[in-house]
Amino acid sequence: APLHVTGRRDLRAVDWTTPVASAQVKSAILLAALSAGGPTSVTEPHPTRDHTERLLRMCGLDVGVDGTRVTVAPGELSPFGFHVPGDISSAAFFLALAAARPGWRVRCTGVGLNPGRTGILDVLRAMGAAVDVEPGDAAGGVEPQGDVEVRGGALRGVTVVGALTVRCIDEIPAICVLATQAEGTTEIRDAGELRTKESDRLGGVAAGLRALGARCEVTADGMAITGPVPLRATSLDSLGDHRLAMAWGVAAALAGPESAETSIRGADVVTISYPGYFDELDRVVSGVG
Repeated sequence: APLHVTGRRDLRAVDWTTPVASAQVKSAILLAALSAGGPTSVTEPHPTRDHTERLLRMCGLDVGVDGTRVTVAPGELSPFGFHVPGDISSAAFFLALAAARPGWRVRCTGVGLNPGRTGILDVLRAMGAAVDVEPGDAAGGVEPQGDVEVRGGALRGVTVVGALTVRCIDEIPAICVLATQAEGTTEIRDAGELRTKESDRLGGVAAGLRALGARCEVTADGMAITGPVPLRATSLDSLGDHRLAMAWGVAAALAGPESAETSIRGADVVTISYPGYFDELDRVVSGVG
């Protein structure tokens, strides 16, 4: 629903516990805390990505971390220069595609390697793909970045649960598509947050996978996908969600050139995060660049 927020100068410091592990919620509270009357703390069920905390430290603020509890004290922000690393969540779709077949390989350069964002690499390794990481100089001296290369292999089902789910929450659609090519069952748990993203991603992914011919069961906070299965061309719906549109691009590539054409309704929604995604995907699938 729409929200109407009225600002005020004398914000109160709070000690807040969030029921869902969400970096966006945490960051909103920490940024508001810069105008509060004292230190503010946020405690989460699991640690989430800490981009905001790193940037606040770079700006000269005192940010404390104690397990899943983050505390920031108000203060003046110092100016800074910063080169934003490539988004590993966008790179994940190409990495997942490379992991799907033995002999396939993709290298993504200059991507962010924040520990709160690299769960996708742990999942790919656990599934049987070869993952090589070459760290580079930290962006702004605070944000890890580097090059990532993934090589495909014989894949097996895995369980994604708890803190690992939090560390790859945006990549779950890509993982689910890849799971259709793995031997055994891949289980996604503790991902109930995905029901309230740009779409109900759990329901949307399940519907698309079934249309592709995959076997999956949906739970309240996740799903189970059993493979391997050959994916078939079909008509898929992005549901207005850029992550679903990108995942369906990977699925269409895995369906193979010998199949009929796969269509993705609302595919242009990828411009929200990656305007050139389908052009890049076509280059990768074609082996160009």
